[in-house]
Amino acid sequence: MITRRLAFLFLLLLVPVASRAQTAPDTTKSPWTVEGRGRVAMEYDGNVFRLPGSRVPELDNPSVAQIASGRYARMESGADNILRTRLEGVLEGPGLTGRPLRVIPALT
Repeated sequence: MITRRLAFLFLLLLVPVASRAQTAPDTTKSPWTVEGRGRVAMEYDGNVFRLPGSRVPELDNPSVAQIASGRYARMESGADNILRTRLEGVLEGPGLTGRPLRVIPALT
């Protein structure tokens, strides 16, 4: 999925550059600008598996049948800290028809 996004981004960047190379340089157009942003957030969730309230205590002491079925396998507790990251970039410059083009790829 990430390679498809990168290929699409490369294609978007290649088309304006290729069309620009075929025409005479225009000094009135602004050059391309690149900007990057990153964000990190931490949150606490007391029921990350979205279990009904009566089922959350079963994570600490599962029954023999639940252990045999693997129902709560690798679930140590219902609470967890969740780290969320977001990276995005902004590419701005002249588009194919001379109008401003803004591309904002993001990775979450």
